[in-house]
Amino acid sequence: MSQIQPNRAQTEERHTESASSTARITRVTLVIEYGDDPDAVLPLIQSLACLLGPQSVVLTLVHAEYDWVSVHSDFADEAQEMGARLAQREIALKAANQAVRSELCKQGFTLSDEWEMTTAGEGSKTLLAQLKETGQDLLILVQPPSGGAAGKASHFGLTMAIHTEVSVLVLRKVITAKPAQLKIWLGVDASDASLNLARKLGQYLGVVDEVPVSLITVQTPVYQENALLAPFVNQSVLDDALLSNANLVFEMCQDILETQGVAVADCRRLLGSPASELGAVAEAEDPDVIAVGSHNRKGVLAWLLGSVSSQLLHWDTHNLLIVR
Repeated sequence: MSQIQPNRAQTEERHTESASSTARITRVTLVIEYGDDPDAVLPLIQSLACLLGPQSVVLTLVHAEYDWVSVHSDFADEAQEMGARLAQREIALKAANQAVRSELCKQGFTLSDEWEMTTAGEGSKTLLAQLKETGQDLLILVQPPSGGAAGKASHFGLTMAIHTEVSVLVLRKVITAKPAQLKIWLGVDASDASLNLARKLGQYLGVVDEVPVSLITVQTPVYQENALLAPFVNQSVLDDALLSNANLVFEMCQDILETQGVAVADCRRLLGSPASELGAVAEAEDPDVIAVGSHNRKGVLAWLLGSVSSQLLHWDTHNLLIVR
Protein backbone atom coordinates (compact mmCIF):
# COMPACT_ATOMS: atom_id res chain seq x y z
CA MET A 1 0.00 0.00 0.00
CA SER A 2 1.42 3.38 -0.94
CA GLN A 3 0.31 6.96 -0.74
CA ILE A 4 0.56 9.33 -3.66
CA GLN A 5 0.18 13.04 -3.22
CA PRO A 6 -1.81 14.83 -5.93
CA ASN A 7 0.43 16.06 -8.74
CA ARG A 8 -0.81 19.58 -9.43
CA ALA A 9 2.29 20.74 -11.28
CA GLN A 10 1.22 18.94 -14.43
CA THR A 11 -2.23 20.49 -14.47
CA GLU A 12 -2.35 23.24 -17.08
CA GLU A 13 -5.72 24.71 -16.24
CA ARG A 14 -7.80 25.04 -13.09
CA HIS A 15 -11.45 25.88 -13.12
CA THR A 16 -12.59 28.40 -10.53
CA GLU A 17 -16.27 27.62 -10.28
CA SER A 18 -17.60 28.19 -6.79
CA ALA A 19 -19.02 25.33 -4.71
CA SER A 20 -22.21 27.33 -4.47
CA SER A 21 -22.84 26.65 -8.15
CA THR A 22 -23.10 22.90 -7.51
CA ALA A 23 -26.68 21.78 -8.00
CA ARG A 24 -28.15 20.24 -4.88
CA ILE A 25 -30.49 17.32 -4.92
CA THR A 26 -34.01 17.91 -3.72
CA ARG A 27 -35.84 14.60 -4.18
CA VAL A 28 -34.80 11.92 -1.71
CA THR A 29 -36.56 8.72 -0.70
CA LEU A 30 -35.56 7.63 2.80
CA VAL A 31 -36.33 3.96 3.45
CA ILE A 32 -35.99 2.72 7.01
CA GLU A 33 -35.65 -1.00 7.60
CA TYR A 34 -36.92 -1.85 11.06
CA GLY A 35 -35.20 -4.89 12.51
CA ASP A 36 -35.96 -6.53 15.84
CA ASP A 37 -34.90 -3.38 17.69
CA PRO A 38 -36.74 -0.34 16.23
CA ASP A 39 -34.89 1.97 18.64
CA ALA A 40 -31.62 1.21 16.79
CA VAL A 41 -32.84 3.32 13.87
CA LEU A 42 -32.78 6.71 15.58
CA PRO A 43 -28.97 7.05 16.02
CA LEU A 44 -28.58 6.39 12.28
CA ILE A 45 -31.18 9.05 11.44
CA GLN A 46 -29.26 11.50 13.59
CA SER A 47 -26.25 10.97 11.31
CA LEU A 48 -28.07 12.19 8.19
CA ALA A 49 -27.56 15.89 8.82
CA CYS A 50 -23.78 15.26 9.00
CA LEU A 51 -23.83 14.24 5.33
CA LEU A 52 -26.67 16.06 3.60
CA GLY A 53 -27.80 19.68 3.36
CA PRO A 54 -31.20 19.33 5.12
CA GLN A 55 -32.55 22.70 4.01
CA SER A 56 -32.29 21.74 0.34
CA VAL A 57 -33.71 18.22 0.60
CA VAL A 58 -37.32 17.13 0.29
CA LEU A 59 -37.85 13.66 1.77
CA THR A 60 -40.28 10.88 1.05
CA LEU A 61 -40.22 8.77 4.20
CA VAL A 62 -40.86 5.03 3.85
CA HIS A 63 -41.22 2.70 6.84
CA ALA A 64 -40.21 -0.81 5.68
CA GLU A 65 -41.18 -3.67 7.99
CA TYR A 66 -40.42 -7.34 7.54
CA ASP A 67 -42.96 -10.09 8.23
CA TRP A 68 -42.38 -10.36 11.96
CA VAL A 69 -45.02 -13.04 12.48
CA SER A 70 -43.47 -15.41 9.93
CA VAL A 71 -39.94 -14.84 11.21
CA HIS A 72 -41.01 -15.58 14.77
CA SER A 73 -43.17 -18.57 13.88
CA ASP A 74 -41.61 -20.48 16.76
CA PHE A 75 -44.25 -18.80 18.93
CA ALA A 76 -47.10 -20.00 16.72
CA ASP A 77 -48.07 -22.74 19.17
CA GLU A 78 -48.36 -20.20 21.94
CA ALA A 79 -50.99 -17.84 20.52
CA GLN A 80 -51.25 -15.75 23.65
CA GLU A 81 -47.53 -15.09 23.86
CA MET A 82 -47.37 -14.39 20.12
CA GLY A 83 -50.17 -11.87 20.43
CA ALA A 84 -48.52 -10.13 23.34
CA ARG A 85 -45.17 -9.89 21.57
CA LEU A 86 -46.80 -8.64 18.38
CA ALA A 87 -48.66 -5.95 20.32
CA GLN A 88 -45.39 -4.85 21.94
CA ARG A 89 -43.72 -4.65 18.55
CA GLU A 90 -46.51 -2.52 17.09
CA ILE A 91 -46.19 -0.11 20.00
CA ALA A 92 -42.41 0.03 19.55
CA LEU A 93 -42.76 0.67 15.81
CA LYS A 94 -45.22 3.52 16.35
CA ALA A 95 -42.87 5.09 18.88
CA ALA A 96 -39.90 4.66 16.52
CA ASN A 97 -41.86 6.18 13.62
CA GLN A 98 -42.71 9.24 15.68
CA ALA A 99 -39.14 9.61 16.91
CA VAL A 100 -37.87 9.47 13.31
CA ARG A 101 -40.34 12.15 12.17
CA SER A 102 -39.40 14.42 15.06
CA GLU A 103 -35.67 13.98 14.46
CA LEU A 104 -35.94 14.71 10.72
CA CYS A 105 -37.95 17.87 11.37
CA LYS A 106 -35.47 18.89 14.07
CA GLN A 107 -32.63 18.54 11.55
CA GLY A 108 -34.48 20.79 9.09
CA PHE A 109 -35.64 18.21 6.53
CA THR A 110 -38.93 18.74 4.70
CA LEU A 111 -41.20 15.69 4.55
CA SER A 112 -43.29 15.63 1.39
CA ASP A 113 -44.80 12.17 1.79
CA GLU A 114 -44.80 9.23 4.19
CA TRP A 115 -45.97 5.65 3.76
CA GLU A 116 -45.50 2.13 5.07
CA MET A 117 -44.62 -1.08 3.27
CA THR A 118 -43.46 -4.62 3.90
CA THR A 119 -40.16 -5.99 2.67
CA ALA A 120 -41.77 -9.26 1.58
CA GLY A 121 -43.62 -10.10 -1.62
CA GLU A 122 -43.89 -7.32 -4.20
CA GLY A 123 -42.66 -4.61 -1.83
CA SER A 124 -39.28 -4.08 -3.51
CA LYS A 125 -40.78 -4.05 -7.02
CA THR A 126 -43.36 -1.47 -5.97
CA LEU A 127 -40.73 0.77 -4.43
CA LEU A 128 -38.40 0.47 -7.44
CA ALA A 129 -41.25 1.49 -9.75
CA GLN A 130 -42.14 4.40 -7.46
CA LEU A 131 -38.55 5.68 -7.51
CA LYS A 132 -38.54 5.65 -11.30
CA GLU A 133 -41.97 7.21 -11.74
CA THR A 134 -41.34 10.09 -9.33
CA GLY A 135 -37.84 10.85 -10.64
CA GLN A 136 -36.04 10.62 -7.32
CA ASP A 137 -32.44 11.81 -7.11
CA LEU A 138 -31.26 9.61 -4.26
CA LEU A 139 -32.40 6.54 -2.35
CA ILE A 140 -31.24 6.33 1.26
CA LEU A 141 -31.45 2.90 2.89
CA VAL A 142 -31.21 2.96 6.68
CA GLN A 143 -30.20 -0.48 7.91
CA PRO A 144 -29.75 -0.81 11.70
CA PRO A 145 -27.06 -3.19 12.93
CA SER A 146 -29.56 -6.01 13.51
CA GLY A 147 -30.45 -5.86 9.79
CA GLY A 148 -33.77 -7.56 10.45
CA ALA A 149 -34.29 -11.03 11.87
CA ALA A 150 -33.11 -13.91 9.72
CA GLY A 151 -31.59 -11.40 7.26
CA LYS A 152 -34.99 -10.43 5.85
CA ALA A 153 -34.46 -6.67 5.89
CA SER A 154 -30.85 -7.01 4.74
CA HIS A 155 -31.88 -9.03 1.69
CA PHE A 156 -34.47 -6.38 0.83
CA GLY A 157 -31.85 -3.65 1.11
CA LEU A 158 -29.41 -5.47 -1.16
CA THR A 159 -32.14 -5.95 -3.76
CA MET A 160 -33.03 -2.27 -3.69
CA ALA A 161 -29.44 -1.03 -3.81
CA ILE A 162 -28.45 -3.27 -6.72
CA HIS A 163 -31.53 -2.91 -8.92
CA THR A 164 -32.54 0.72 -8.52
CA GLU A 165 -31.55 3.14 -11.29
CA VAL A 166 -30.89 6.05 -8.92
CA SER A 167 -27.92 6.69 -6.67
CA VAL A 168 -28.00 5.00 -3.27
CA LEU A 169 -26.69 5.88 0.18
CA VAL A 170 -26.68 2.86 2.50
CA LEU A 171 -26.52 4.06 6.10
CA ARG A 172 -25.42 1.30 8.49
CA LYS A 173 -22.98 2.90 10.90
CA VAL A 174 -23.63 5.77 13.27
CA ILE A 175 -21.44 8.79 12.51
CA THR A 176 -19.96 10.23 15.68
CA ALA A 177 -17.31 12.52 14.16
CA LYS A 178 -17.89 16.24 13.91
CA PRO A 179 -18.66 17.46 10.35
CA ALA A 180 -15.18 18.97 9.91
CA GLN A 181 -13.55 15.67 10.93
CA LEU A 182 -15.46 13.32 8.65
CA LYS A 183 -13.48 10.72 6.71
CA ILE A 184 -14.92 10.41 3.19
CA TRP A 185 -13.26 8.00 0.78
CA LEU A 186 -13.76 7.89 -2.98
CA GLY A 187 -12.93 4.63 -4.71
CA VAL A 188 -11.80 5.68 -8.19
CA ASP A 189 -10.30 4.27 -11.38
CA ALA A 190 -10.07 5.32 -15.03
CA SER A 191 -13.69 4.40 -15.81
CA ASP A 192 -16.51 6.72 -16.78
CA ALA A 193 -18.27 5.63 -13.58
CA SER A 194 -15.50 7.12 -11.44
CA LEU A 195 -15.48 10.37 -13.38
CA ASN A 196 -19.25 10.52 -12.96
CA LEU A 197 -18.75 10.00 -9.22
CA ALA A 198 -16.39 12.96 -9.09
CA ARG A 199 -18.86 15.16 -11.01
CA LYS A 200 -21.87 14.30 -8.87
CA LEU A 201 -20.40 13.87 -5.39
CA GLY A 202 -21.28 17.37 -4.27
CA GLN A 203 -24.90 16.83 -5.25
CA TYR A 204 -25.28 13.96 -2.79
CA LEU A 205 -23.00 14.86 0.10
CA GLY A 206 -23.52 18.50 0.97
CA VAL A 207 -20.76 18.33 3.57
CA VAL A 208 -17.97 17.91 0.99
CA ASP A 209 -17.87 21.67 0.49
CA GLU A 210 -16.12 21.82 3.86
CA VAL A 211 -14.50 18.41 4.25
CA PRO A 212 -11.57 17.28 2.05
CA VAL A 213 -12.01 13.79 0.58
CA SER A 214 -9.52 10.98 0.08
CA LEU A 215 -9.04 9.33 -3.31
CA ILE A 216 -8.26 5.61 -3.34
CA THR A 217 -7.57 3.46 -6.36
CA VAL A 218 -6.97 -0.29 -6.34
CA GLN A 219 -4.96 -1.87 -9.12
CA THR A 220 -4.60 -5.56 -9.92
CA PRO A 221 -1.25 -6.37 -11.60
CA VAL A 222 -1.67 -8.99 -14.30
CA TYR A 223 1.06 -11.20 -12.83
CA GLN A 224 -0.92 -11.43 -9.58
CA GLU A 225 -4.00 -12.77 -11.34
CA ASN A 226 -2.34 -15.09 -13.83
CA ALA A 227 0.61 -17.17 -12.67
CA LEU A 228 1.25 -18.39 -16.23
CA LEU A 229 2.02 -14.86 -17.38
CA ALA A 230 4.24 -13.98 -14.43
CA PRO A 231 7.53 -15.33 -15.89
CA PHE A 232 7.03 -13.26 -19.05
CA VAL A 233 6.19 -9.98 -17.35
CA ASN A 234 8.74 -7.31 -16.61
CA GLN A 235 7.36 -6.43 -13.19
CA SER A 236 9.41 -3.27 -12.83
CA VAL A 237 8.13 -1.82 -16.10
CA LEU A 238 4.56 -2.84 -15.34
CA ASP A 239 4.70 -1.35 -11.84
CA ASP A 240 5.92 1.94 -13.28
CA ALA A 241 3.06 1.91 -15.79
CA LEU A 242 0.54 1.19 -13.03
CA LEU A 243 1.92 4.02 -10.94
CA SER A 244 1.65 6.44 -13.87
CA ASN A 245 -1.91 5.29 -14.49
CA ALA A 246 -2.81 5.84 -10.82
CA ASN A 247 -1.40 9.36 -10.92
CA LEU A 248 -3.42 10.08 -14.08
CA VAL A 249 -6.61 8.80 -12.43
CA PHE A 250 -5.99 10.95 -9.36
CA GLU A 251 -5.28 14.01 -11.47
CA MET A 252 -8.42 13.62 -13.59
CA CYS A 253 -10.67 13.08 -10.57
CA GLN A 254 -9.07 15.91 -8.63
CA ASP A 255 -9.58 18.34 -11.49
CA ILE A 256 -13.27 17.44 -11.69
CA LEU A 257 -13.72 17.65 -7.93
CA GLU A 258 -12.09 21.06 -7.77
CA THR A 259 -14.58 22.42 -10.29
CA GLN A 260 -17.27 21.38 -7.79
CA GLY A 261 -15.51 23.11 -4.92
CA VAL A 262 -14.37 19.82 -3.37
CA ALA A 263 -10.84 19.62 -1.97
CA VAL A 264 -8.72 16.46 -1.99
CA ALA A 265 -6.86 15.64 1.21
CA ASP A 266 -4.74 12.77 -0.07
CA CYS A 267 -4.50 10.03 -2.70
CA ARG A 268 -3.79 6.39 -2.00
CA ARG A 269 -2.90 3.48 -4.27
CA LEU A 270 -3.60 -0.12 -3.26
CA LEU A 271 -2.77 -3.39 -5.01
CA GLY A 272 -5.09 -6.37 -5.18
CA SER A 273 -8.77 -7.07 -5.78
CA PRO A 274 -10.63 -3.70 -5.71
CA ALA A 275 -13.58 -4.65 -3.50
CA SER A 276 -11.54 -6.85 -1.16
CA GLU A 277 -8.74 -4.33 -0.66
CA LEU A 278 -11.05 -1.36 -0.24
CA GLY A 279 -13.26 -3.26 2.17
CA ALA A 280 -10.33 -4.57 4.20
CA VAL A 281 -8.71 -1.15 4.57
CA ALA A 282 -12.09 0.32 5.51
CA GLU A 283 -12.41 -2.31 8.24
CA ALA A 284 -9.05 -1.22 9.64
CA GLU A 285 -9.38 2.56 9.31
CA ASP A 286 -13.14 3.01 9.69
CA PRO A 287 -14.08 5.83 7.28
CA ASP A 288 -17.45 7.50 7.74
CA VAL A 289 -18.46 7.06 4.09
CA ILE A 290 -17.09 5.13 1.12
CA ALA A 291 -18.29 6.49 -2.23
CA VAL A 292 -17.98 4.58 -5.50
CA GLY A 293 -19.34 4.92 -9.01
CA SER A 294 -21.60 2.28 -10.53
CA HIS A 295 -21.30 0.89 -14.06
CA ASN A 296 -24.97 -0.10 -13.92
CA ARG A 297 -24.25 -3.51 -15.37
CA LYS A 298 -27.30 -5.74 -15.49
CA GLY A 299 -28.07 -9.39 -16.05
CA VAL A 300 -25.41 -11.77 -17.37
CA LEU A 301 -22.84 -9.00 -17.84
CA ALA A 302 -23.07 -8.07 -14.18
CA TRP A 303 -22.71 -11.72 -13.17
CA LEU A 304 -19.67 -12.31 -15.39
CA LEU A 305 -17.77 -9.10 -14.69
CA GLY A 306 -18.92 -8.50 -11.15
CA SER A 307 -19.35 -5.11 -9.58
CA VAL A 308 -17.22 -3.41 -6.96
CA SER A 309 -20.25 -1.56 -5.62
CA SER A 310 -22.27 -4.79 -5.36
CA GLN A 311 -19.44 -6.55 -3.54
CA LEU A 312 -18.98 -3.66 -1.13
CA LEU A 313 -22.67 -3.87 -0.23
CA HIS A 314 -21.87 -7.17 1.47
CA TRP A 315 -19.32 -5.49 3.75
CA ASP A 316 -22.08 -4.47 6.13
CA THR A 317 -19.98 -2.48 8.60
CA HIS A 318 -19.63 0.83 6.77
CA ASN A 319 -21.73 3.52 5.09
CA LEU A 320 -21.70 3.28 1.30
CA LEU A 321 -22.64 5.81 -1.38
CA ILE A 322 -23.16 4.38 -4.87
CA VAL A 323 -23.37 7.11 -7.50
CA ARG A 324 -25.11 6.33 -10.79
